[in-house]
Amino acid sequence: MSVTLVLALMLAPQKAPSAADLADAKCAAAMITVSEQLKDASQKAGVDAMLMYYIGKIVGRSGSAAVKPGLEAAAALIDAAALPKLAETCATEGGKVMEGM
Repeated sequence: MSVTLVLALMLAPQKAPSAADLADAKCAAAMITVSEQLKDASQKAGVDAMLMYYIGKIVGRSGSAAVKPGLEAAAALIDAAALPKLAETCATEGGKVMEGM
């Protein structure tokens, strides 16, 4: 799944995010922010894979219509100062799952 597909999913009709969707959307938003800052292609690919993991969790649980409202709500709640710790926590959690695959 590409970042373009994620953006396309965000155009779907909206509904309020569940707590689980909001938690995953916070991680997705953190991964988007980190990805935008990276210049190294291999690092960016890893972060983008993690982004797809969290978007996939939202889509699998609630459908594509839940992606945009989840990301919007997450963006409104994330404190910029807390973003590095959030990104690290989300990457660790997602990495453990991906290692088990």
